[in-house]
Amino acid sequence: MRFTLLENEISLAEFNKFIATNCSEFFKQCDNRLMYRGIRAKESKSPIFISQSPKNRIPTDTPGNIHNILDELFLQRFGWRARSDALFCSGDMSQAGFYGATYEIYPANGFKFVWSERIRDLYNEYDIFKYSSGIYKGHDRPFSVEDIEEHFIQAIKTYRNDDLGAALYSGHEIMVSSDKYAAKFSGL
Repeated sequence: MRFTLLENEISLAEFNKFIATNCSEFFKQCDNRLMYRGIRAKESKSPIFISQSPKNRIPTDTPGNIHNILDELFLQRFGWRARSDALFCSGDMSQAGFYGATYEIYPANGFKFVWSERIRDLYNEYDIFKYSSGIYKGHDRPFSVEDIEEHFIQAIKTYRNDDLGAALYSGHEIMVSSDKYAAKFSGL
């Protein structure tokens, strides 16, 4: 298992009390839209729970060196490692559902987030880079760390940390970090 969610299963009444007491900033910013996350069965067996954003998350698909480059770029731009210390969410239920059972996510006050109007899923930028570098065209041109850093420097410039309502409306990936968050299976 790559990381373990430290979750506490709670009742629906406790869930409602938690979000009413602790998630007012989210509700002020979300423009009456929901935020979703796909959660694999091995990560959670609870339909309603409170947990923490991961810290030092190990990537599932992104190569480690690319993950580290991205983390450093986000740290430079926003002051935190948005790939290692975040939940990956979306305002698009079907996008989130691609990654597992769909949960509604409610981050506690003091949360931070980043998103891009241009990039739907940052992992896909790695594929775009590889394709544009000739790897998928059958060329053997190796690319350097400098090549990929430059590609991602340009990509990270499209990210912002404001307008959560627009981020949710876009359906794009939103990286969210919060001391605590509440999650509810969207089928409840």
